[in-house]
Formats: sequence, C-alpha cells, structure tokens
Amino acid sequence: MKKIILITAMVSLMVTTSSAGMSFMGDMISDMTDAAREMKDSAMDMGKDMKSETVDSAKEVKSDMIDTAKDIKDTSTDRVKEVQSESNVTESNSTKEEKQ
Repeated sequence: MKKIILITAMVSLMVTTSSAGMSFMGDMISDMTDAAREMKDSAMDMGKDMKSETVDSAKEVKSDMIDTAKDIKDTSTDRVKEVQSESNVTESNSTKEEKQ
C-alpha cells in the first residue's frame, strides 16, 4: 500500500511539474511571438518614416535648385543688361569722338 501511495504522489508531482513547465513554455512562446510582432511593426514604421523623410528632402532639394537657377538667371540677365548699357555708352562716346 505504501508503494502505491508513494507512486501516486510521485506521479501527481510529476504531472503538476510538467503542467507548470508547459504553461511556462506556452507563456514564453507567446511573449516571444508578441515581441516579434512589435519588432516587425516598429521596423515597418521606421521604413515608412524614412521613405517619407527622403521624399520630403528630395522635394526640398528640387525647390532649392529651382530657386538657385532662377537667381542665377536673374543675375546673369542683369549683368548682360549692364554690359549692353556700358557698350552703348562706349559706342556713343566713340561716335562723338569720331565726329569731332
């Protein structure tokens, strides 16, 4: 009888320990799955943010380039007008000198 009680106690202890171990493993796997999902979501959000920032930066660079090109064009146009004006003054002075 003592052997049966001892065996029953040991089996129930093993079943309880085994059940607790399986519960722990199940919780651990669940936690790992949740962590993997969070990492995936975080990585996807970072990718979207990087893409958005890249597009915004490209638009800003394009706008800056257009503004710079306009400034260069305006400056060169003004300089051409100055040179033409100086040329006209020089021509009129040389024409006056020839007449004298």
